[in-house]
Amino acid sequence: MNSWQGVQRFLAKSYGYKGPIAGAPGTHTYKALQRWAADDGHRGTYTVPIDGVMGTKSWTGLDRATEYDFYYPGVRRQ
Repeated sequence: MNSWQGVQRFLAKSYGYKGPIAGAPGTHTYKALQRWAADDGHRGTYTVPIDGVMGTKSWTGLDRATEYDFYYPGVRRQ
């Protein structure tokens, strides 16, 4: 199992992920990840639209929500 498969299993259990447990992220994975970041447990700091598109604002919002610095190659930080 790769790390994305683990993330997808977690998201399927609690955050509405309905895609395959394939180990490759896509729109369904990103949308569920955004729902997870917007969960009240993250202090309401994720305020970006939940649309399955992970652009600069989404990754920055995820950073704030989790207090972790995610790095996504090809996405420029603001």
